[in-house]
Amino acid sequence: MKKIVLLSIVTLVSCLTANASIIYNGSLSTEDGTLMGTGAWVNESSPSVLSWEITSEEGYWHYQYNLSVPEKEISHFIIEVSETFTDENLFNETGNFQTWMIGSFTEKNGNPGMQGNIHGLKFDETSGINLVIEFDTDRMPVWGDFYSKDGKSGGVFNALWNSGFASLDPSASAHNGTEAGHLLIPNTVPEPATIGILGIGALGLFGKRNH
Repeated sequence: MKKIVLLSIVTLVSCLTANASIIYNGSLSTEDGTLMGTGAWVNESSPSVLSWEITSEEGYWHYQYNLSVPEKEISHFIIEVSETFTDENLFNETGNFQTWMIGSFTEKNGNPGMQGNIHGLKFDETSGINLVIEFDTDRMPVWGDFYSKDGKSGGVFNALWNSGFASLDPSASAHNGTEAGHLLIPNTVPEPATIGILGIGALGLFGKRNH
């Protein structure tokens, strides 16, 4: 029995070591059409760009999103998550925002141009034309959607979304770059190695909660 337990722990440690080397990055842009939108944020001479970098370390995942727009201040940013994602899955969230919440969002509740409903993690009261959002989670990366907006320019709302928003999320494995106009988002199922860690009582892994 002891040999089996020891083997399980060794296997778990091996998984974590392997995960530490994983890095995914990619970007979407209005210049190449992978970002769609309205208003001044869709500007041929000064494109809007969303980029991301996702790394795995010690059984959890670190997500970083950078959104740059040519003018006006970004007011909120929504990244898709599954309906099983709760605040218990989010750690160490930082960036130029004031509040965040998890819920379901539609075009009718303050998201002009949104191409359908989205269940997501919304970062609100953001500021500036360069938004940086970082957080840790036990959810692995898969392909999904995002939406962001500000007020109006010339009577038209400034808004952005990924070009694949209205289509099914791809089932392809995570990789660098993009997939059919989608970006990498936190998955439905917790990282298997993380489940193992929680099972042996390493609850301090994720660090300090900020919410």
